Amino acid sequence: MRRASAGIAEQHAPMERLRAAARDADAIVFTGMGSSYDACYSPVTQLASQGVRTSMVDSAELLHFRLASVGAGTLLVAVSQSGESAELVRLTEALTARPAPGRPVLLSVTNGVGNTLARAADIALDTRAGEEHGPSTMTFAAALVALCAVAGDGVGAAAAADALDELLESPEEDAAGLVEWFGDRPVLALLGRGKVDGVFCVTDLLALGFMDAARHDRRRHIPDDLSVIGFDDIPQAAWDSYRLTTFRQPVSALAQAVTRALMHRADDPRAPDRLATVPVELIVRGTVRGMDAGMTG
Repeated sequence: MRRASAGIAEQHAPMERLRAAARDADAIVFTGMGSSYDACYSPVTQLASQGVRTSMVDSAELLHFRLASVGAGTLLVAVSQSGESAELVRLTEALTARPAPGRPVLLSVTNGVGNTLARAADIALDTRAGEEHGPSTMTFAAALVALCAVAGDGVGAAAAADALDELLESPEEDAAGLVEWFGDRPVLALLGRGKVDGVFCVTDLLALGFMDAARHDRRRHIPDDLSVIGFDDIPQAAWDSYRLTTFRQPVSALAQAVTRALMHRADDPRAPDRLATVPVELIVRGTVRGMDAGMTG
């Protein structure tokens, strides 16, 4: 966030052109996809509080249904982390194909300016988020800083960065507080975004349903695009349509361990709990990239 704030301060020429375009604009429209679209809420809200009438439209909706509403006199702010989002690239192609008098002024807000959207823009702002090595959290935060500057409020980034530093000062204490809050809840669901290389499902049935959805709804190829591992080794896991790599549970060994535990507790109700570990067997078939069928472990 500090890097993005300093970067905006150094981009004098684009910011001056932006101010001139905003003064001359009859309408200001923000657009993006996914989290880039969500980032637009902040500047639209800030500008509305200043009495500036703005709107935000999902890029796909703008491209396919509302393109005629964007023309001369419009300042179009297009936000994209990569600058290569398919909908925004097609949107810029449609706009640049128009005769010059009918085009809006296009402002791009991207991580770097060596991308299709920034090259097509009349004004290009670089968020300077840098290279991501995980989910796109840096680019999202940097886009918020840049968009706040677009809305005329570029002074809060340092305070926000300081607040984030405070959150990261004592991770052990934060983890302990989370454990206390979690208590004895039986299920924890973690939601995130970013590129996924593989999925482990706690049952084979979940894995088979996930594979169906990934193949048919998302057009993902398994295992080239996505590796999947299940747990149980039910008969359907071996079907040719799935060939699921999974862990086989030793049912007999589990039953024996449970029986021993019950008999032990019956003999001595006050005896302390004991942990029994039962090994499982890895059954390799065809849903993990880089594994050869027939390997076991």
